[in-house]
Amino acid sequence: MNIYHELFHSKDDEELGDRYFVNYMFRFEKALLRSQVDGGLVPKKAWEFVCENIKFEDIDLDLIIKEIPLSGNAAIPFVKQLNYLVKKNGADKSYFHLGATSQDLIDTCMSMMLRDKIEFYISGSTRYLRDLLVELTNKYRNTVMIGRTLMQHAIPITFGLKAAKWMISVSDILQTILNEKFSLTLGGAAGSDNQYINDDVRRSVAASLGLDSTSWHENNDFAKIATHLGLLQGVLSKIAKDISLLSQTEIGELSEGNKPGKGGSSTMPHKRNPVLCTAILANSIRVPHLVATMLSCMTQENERSAGAWHAQWEVMYEIVSLVSDSLVKAIDLILNLQVFPEKMKTNLDATKGLIFSERIALTLADQFGKDKAHELLEQASDLVLKTNKHLKEVLTEMGIQNVDFTVCFDLQEYVVFSNYVIDQILKQNENLI
Repeated sequence: MNIYHELFHSKDDEELGDRYFVNYMFRFEKALLRSQVDGGLVPKKAWEFVCENIKFEDIDLDLIIKEIPLSGNAAIPFVKQLNYLVKKNGADKSYFHLGATSQDLIDTCMSMMLRDKIEFYISGSTRYLRDLLVELTNKYRNTVMIGRTLMQHAIPITFGLKAAKWMISVSDILQTILNEKFSLTLGGAAGSDNQYINDDVRRSVAASLGLDSTSWHENNDFAKIATHLGLLQGVLSKIAKDISLLSQTEIGELSEGNKPGKGGSSTMPHKRNPVLCTAILANSIRVPHLVATMLSCMTQENERSAGAWHAQWEVMYEIVSLVSDSLVKAIDLILNLQVFPEKMKTNLDATKGLIFSERIALTLADQFGKDKAHELLEQASDLVLKTNKHLKEVLTEMGIQNVDFTVCFDLQEYVVFSNYVIDQILKQNENLI
């Protein structure tokens, strides 16, 4: 925790906290014991004893944390403490963790944490953001603005089209996230099973914990999940980048929702900095490198790595926390986004009609051929820049005959084209839901 934690990290980080993870560990050990009892591998009285005497509240979290540096992971001091509690409560033998290994416990709990965070928070927030973007698309489907390529004015589009493209990117990654697989890891010391770990036990534990029963000792599920979360962060970054650019003083087409004290400067009272966009973009600089770490962790030696397995733990937490926070901020950004159609209209006129040059060239192509038409519009564009006259006036002065340019300067045609694309995007989104 540091002074910038709430700027960049999810405020519900306690859902990823130490005590929650230890609770997952306790659930795993109880599920394993119950499955082994049901399979006749462990006496029934062992389960009855645990239910009556061993409670999660009795686990000393601080002691586990203190002993982790000596053991290299949380599983060893945790199981040691469970065994201590069993003996403390009068049993002469503990049946916890029979046949399992530290990786079984830790990786399964990581899957449970990711499943709960993604299913209960990230998926819901992503779905809500998508729905907000659908509303934004429909609200502004006829609001004309300039489309920009390579940071330059290109041709007119609608703001609804821009929002629709944001939306379909969010919708696509949502479908991927909804299809994530969260697997049990339970294979014993080196993934080869033993007398206490078999298919029946695995299926029973998986069902109890709500996980997929396909268990591989060195699986790549975490790297895949990290990659998909990285893609989600990238989608949010695209939205934040567009909004921050369109919020520039010289453009002024969009603005983050305003509230007292938000976005101010320590020395310039007039400033309204895009703080939500800034935080999302800052997270987008960090997350790809964290994802790269998870991809690097796929290269593990033999049946368990000295380092590559361990490197995943904090990194995965960090990815989930940063992406969760970016989602919260993106929802705030879209929910309170200020849109200025009049400024969009003003900016359309900034280049004296040059934004219509593509359409005019296509019209002239029927009479002069494509290459000659392109050459004529290049000449006309140069004259507009030199004389500061409107393109319509320049074309008239060039004496081009038998062409009615009036329709070429009609913005409504661009609305029609944009709406066609919007409808296709919305239809695609409906198919994804």
